[in-house]
Amino acid sequence: MVRHELGKWNLDELAKNPNRAIIDKKLARIESDSKRFEKIKKSLNPKVSSGKFLKLLHDVENIAEKSSVIGGYGSYRRSGKKQIYAGKAVATRHK
Repeated sequence: MVRHELGKWNLDELAKNPNRAIIDKKLARIESDSKRFEKIKKSLNPKVSSGKFLKLLHDVENIAEKSSVIGGYGSYRRSGKKQIYAGKAVATRHK
């Protein structure tokens, strides 16, 4: 039987040396960016300049990207732990 070792997933690309304080800081930044966008969004009208509109699009993209990274980190971290537990359960059954 071939034996495979399951290791911990490396999530460094999503969050380097993550801890609660770092995650909280990133979440606070997303929240402040979102609140700033909400205030600016109210000023939108059909006559908004293309430059201002482009900046708003970039702001939305940045908020979405930061949110996605944090959400992805949490999801992959949970999935990785489940994968390790499942792998250990399978390995135990085959002993």
